[in-house]
Amino acid sequence: MSPAIRSVWNSGMATSAARPLARWLTGVVFVTAAFAWPLAELFRFAAGSGLYSHILLMPVVCGYLVWLKRERLPAGDPPARAWAVVPGAAAAGLLGWRALAGAALVADDALALTTGAFVCAVWGVSLLSLGRAAVKALMFPLAMLVFLVPMPVAVRDGVELFLQHASAGAAELLFRLSGLTFLRLGLLFELPAMALEVAP
Repeated sequence: MSPAIRSVWNSGMATSAARPLARWLTGVVFVTAAFAWPLAELFRFAAGSGLYSHILLMPVVCGYLVWLKRERLPAGDPPARAWAVVPGAAAAGLLGWRALAGAALVADDALALTTGAFVCAVWGVSLLSLGRAAVKALMFPLAMLVFLVPMPVAVRDGVELFLQHASAGAAELLFRLSGLTFLRLGLLFELPAMALEVAP
């Protein structure tokens, strides 16, 4: 193949690969616009939280990872409409749950539902505009969108409780290995000269 023909061929391949990506970007923009208010609430919440400050960086990180793979995306893959139904239905279900729960939800739980719906909607748009092969190539940045979702209160409290007891268990092991005299009462350790409690 001559250099001129190869150049035209590569240009055509790049154009055909760029079209699905352009459709995907358009779809993501529309989804983001539809979720503009919940996302604004999410970023305000994350900006004031030490636990969820990473949320502010996740769109940049995921977007950068997609940009790195933009020229290696498979071209010509048909839209995966059947597969897109699954995240689409999940998004609708989460939004329905949020609407039914109303004001009974605390901020963390409400944002978990709306942000989870947003992530599912992005996954659905990705399957519709890119196809299964390209979505598979972008699996890592798309999966990382999960870190946009705040943990529901029950999950957060469960994780904190597990880590507290795991830390207490590790501290007890160290005390036993060191030969210290102590009394453990749950998360509280009574030593001869002081009392220590494993904080959340």
